[in-house]
Amino acid sequence: TKIELQRMNFPEMLLTDLLIDLKNLLKRDNYNGHLFVRGELKALCTKEGTFACQGQYNAPKCDKAHTLNPYLSSEHRKVFSTWNLDHRIERSRTIIPAIMNAARELPVKSVINSDYFYSLLFTSNNLELVHIACHDKSKHGGFHCDKNMFYRKS
Repeated sequence: TKIELQRMNFPEMLLTDLLIDLKNLLKRDNYNGHLFVRGELKALCTKEGTFACQGQYNAPKCDKAHTLNPYLSSEHRKVFSTWNLDHRIERSRTIIPAIMNAARELPVKSVINSDYFYSLLFTSNNLELVHIACHDKSKHGGFHCDKNMFYRKS
């Protein structure tokens, strides 16, 4: 029946709505480009343009003190392209499965909290800039999504 089809497609519809919300939030924040612009509030670099590695996901800072200023030369920009933005709470192992579960288990009169998932996926709340040598690609233990933040009232 039509109602059964709607129920089957409900998680997909929620995910489509979430993607639209995330896209709009990225547009609103100019795709967070400010993080890489020297002199900008909340930039990841100094006003001179020097970026410092923030270290592995489970360390308070980089123990090798990697720094680089891509504004100095094209060679520095090439090296900077090897640096990564690393999610403390992992995107594919943790955040995406959490979004899928949130869509499947949506409480009545609630919507998925797109602001929460946006902060995990696209902001420095959950992203660290790391030198390639400090990017630990193994499973990030001890970091999880907060289930209390998955929903907000509709």
